[in-house]
Amino acid sequence: MNRFVLLFAFLFFFGTGYSYSQTSLDSLLTKPKIWLSFEKDSFSGVKLSDKSFPDKVIPNIDTNDLSNTNFNPSLSIRDNNPINITYDSLQLDSIVTIITAYQTEDDNIVGLWEITCDTNTLLWLNSQNASYKDLSIRYRKTNEKGVIVNTTQFTFPTSDSLSTNLNNILTIGKAKDDFGEKNFCEYIYIKGILTTKEQQRWESYLAIKYGALLHNIYVNSDNDTLWDTNLDSLYSFGIAAIGRDDAFPLYQRKSKINNDKLSLEFINDISNKEYLFLGKDDKEDYISDNVFYIDTMLYHTIDTKYKLKPIFKNNNHLVKLTYKYPIFLNPDNIRLLIDTINLDFPNFSNVLYLPSSINDSTITFDISVTNNTPYYFQIAFCGDIIINNEKEKIISDKDDNFNSKDNNSDDIQITLTPNPSNGAFHLQVKQKDATMIDVFITDSHGRTISTHRSNSPTNDYHLRDKIDNEGVYFINIQTPKEKKTHKLIISK
Repeated sequence: MNRFVLLFAFLFFFGTGYSYSQTSLDSLLTKPKIWLSFEKDSFSGVKLSDKSFPDKVIPNIDTNDLSNTNFNPSLSIRDNNPINITYDSLQLDSIVTIITAYQTEDDNIVGLWEITCDTNTLLWLNSQNASYKDLSIRYRKTNEKGVIVNTTQFTFPTSDSLSTNLNNILTIGKAKDDFGEKNFCEYIYIKGILTTKEQQRWESYLAIKYGALLHNIYVNSDNDTLWDTNLDSLYSFGIAAIGRDDAFPLYQRKSKINNDKLSLEFINDISNKEYLFLGKDDKEDYISDNVFYIDTMLYHTIDTKYKLKPIFKNNNHLVKLTYKYPIFLNPDNIRLLIDTINLDFPNFSNVLYLPSSINDSTITFDISVTNNTPYYFQIAFCGDIIINNEKEKIISDKDDNFNSKDNNSDDIQITLTPNPSNGAFHLQVKQKDATMIDVFITDSHGRTISTHRSNSPTNDYHLRDKIDNEGVYFINIQTPKEKKTHKLIISK
């Protein structure tokens, strides 16, 4: 049997310094014929490599197009920028299974890859619903975005119908004549048909690494069930996982749920086949109307609830939870409310964690997680004051012309008129350098009323909008350089 032995250092972030010893593809039950992923290269930084052919020459990749998908390197595939790789005799493989991971926010963007013999395109991938078992299967629901893990089976035409030229071109990032923006993560080409268990192993590996949401079970390389979306259906509306499995190899130290404000990270090293899963419910990141008291202190909670499920060999591990807090919250008042019992929050057995660190946009909690103990938690904050007066200057009612020195500077000028208003208002943002401008409008409970964004970088942004209900609202303006919050009173 031929052995393909691959020596490589796997790319990790945040200075972990971890690297694998010698790894053999023969440790896998199914051995890919083509396995494209991004690797750390000591000479050129990050490069696209074929793990099955260590000496395979991959076209040079423009490092300006490299991005991150769930903290792993990926490639931004844009218009007229495909990757073409030549392989020999692929059509002699007869039946193959191809598993890919890529990120796109648009279900209509299709065709991540093609294989071509001469001028004949043999196959292409539909990013929305391609499946070799059931074409009606959707790999994500219509309200889901982010990473897709896709498995497709293909039968090559017989060699008699092809030319004698056995060179094939694998094209990454092309769909007929149409291109669409997406992040290419990983491509696995296996000769033959996979069993259900083997398919689950590969899909779980890619989903954990790149943060895709599977609507099935997550397994390790031994096919042990790690997370069952049916049994944990209340907390399977978003899933992230960190863990290690040397058979692939996988060492995912940090992860987050797509578009979620919370990330999960191991602080210390972990052993082979140790995992920690994070799932969330279907609630939005709003501030609840319900309040509760602990030692006479008033607390609010964020509606979103999470579940942590550890699968450890050691007794416990230190874990870091990082929360990107809304700019209207005072981070000094934010707490982590955690329990080992799945009860409605709050209850008297809850434990409150204080933050271990705070910066301008995130807050971090360090917790000790014990093996086989499920944890349920929410983000909470104490006190009546929501607005962060230290970081975001809120203008007093008497300064409703919004020309005060606290809110305007040489770089940015903001006006909001009329204020108070009977509903309709006009926001104007002028700035020295043209940048993208985001506007988030929230009510006094922190619920997002609407979001807006400039169509392109601009020096002069105008927003005309209307709020129907009376109350106090907050207009949060964010540019790459500035964060400003203005209070708007609606009185009828």
